[in-house]
Order: sequence, then C-alpha cells, then structure tokens
Amino acid sequence: MEIARSERFASSSVLHASATWPQPVHGLLGAEGTREEEPGVKLIGNQKEHECTWREQVALLAEGTEQLELRVDRLNRELQRLHTDAAFEDPDSGVGNRQQFNRDIVRAISASRRTSVPCSIALFEVNTRDMPPELASLATRDIGWKLVTNGRVEDSVSQVDDDLFAVVLCNATLNGAERYGERLGIVITTTEVGATGDPQTYAQVDIGVAQWNEQMGSVDALFSAAEESILKFRADLASELREWQ
Repeated sequence: MEIARSERFASSSVLHASATWPQPVHGLLGAEGTREEEPGVKLIGNQKEHECTWREQVALLAEGTEQLELRVDRLNRELQRLHTDAAFEDPDSGVGNRQQFNRDIVRAISASRRTSVPCSIALFEVNTRDMPPELASLATRDIGWKLVTNGRVEDSVSQVDDDLFAVVLCNATLNGAERYGERLGIVITTTEVGATGDPQTYAQVDIGVAQWNEQMGSVDALFSAAEESILKFRADLASELREWQ
C-alpha cells in the first residue's frame, strides 16, 4: 500500500491554514532538504499572515488534532442516532439495499473518528444524490467535512478547496485522479482498474467493484484500509518531526 508523500498534509482547513514550507523534508515531503529548523514558514489563517518556525507549526497541528477529536466525538454521538432514522430505500440506485448502504456510510464515518487526522475530509458518494440531508448537514456543520454528491468525480473534485487534504470515498470510476492527486492527498476508490498517476503524489486504496457489490460491509473495509494508511502516514510524519525537533 502506497502512503501519500504530499506537501498537502501541511495544510488543514481545521486550522484554516495553508502553509508554504521553507524546505521540503527528505523522504516524507518529497525532494531532499535541510534538517535545520528554519524560520520563514508562511502561515495564512483567518485572513492574517505571519511568520512561524517549524516547531510552532507542529504545535498548531497538535492543537488542531485535539480540537478535531472533540468535534468528532460529538459528531459520532449524533451519527449513532442516525442509524435508525436517516436510512431510506432507493431501489433504482443500482447499489443494492439502499437502507443498509446508508447505515454503512454512517457507521464508516463514525468509525473513522479513531484516525483523529488533523485535516478535513471530502466524501464523494457519487450515486447518492438523495443522501439524507441530516447526515450531510451534520458532517458539514459539526466537523467541516465537505460532501459532494450527484455528479462526476471530476466535477466534484473541482469543488474541493485548494487547502483541503482529502480522503475520497467513491463508488464510481475515478477518472482524472492523476490530475487531482496532488490536491487530494489520499484517494480511496472502488474502481476495477483504480486511479492512475504518480504514487508519490497520493495514496490509493482499491478494493474493486466486485468486492463492493458482493459485500455491503465494503464501506467499513474501505475506511479500515484508509485508517491503516492514515495512521502509518501519521507515524511517518511523527518520526520526521522528531528528527526536526
């Protein structure tokens, strides 16, 4: 499994920030760079600009993680309630039992709270134009997730903020992923072939359409695989940070 090595991890809409690094970190962020702690990181937040060191940026990431965990816990409690009252039938969707599918979506989002990733997540569920509005509003309001539905993935991706490090769940062919991989960071797809592009730009988790159609629990399998990738990515980042400190 490829793990994303992207500078996009540096930015987080949870922190309302977009960072420009003075030097890339060897191995994790791309090209070889120095290991000195350098001032001059340009951080944009709340319409203000200031200079900060790498150590200060790490502190901001830690603070953002703590805030995110609290928000996810609250969202998780609400999502549990939606297990019974936000599901519905959509026999024409071609995905199978619509009620079960939406419960799986809720459960998968709920389970993803364990990752505690300091970033926003874009959830593309392409065939669900009638996703329960309660679910969309909860996710958007309480944790800042951006849900984009009812459209080709290429069109949906263009709606993602430039500073968004995204995890994408997609049950349709993810065409053009090579064009957006740098922006997305981690791509999760259920296509037969899978997304193509530079594996150093984004991580890809591909379980295949057949498995998706066979097992309604595939949503959980997707997020479990994504969680494994994210946790390893965070461990790699932590290792890099220790070398800088």
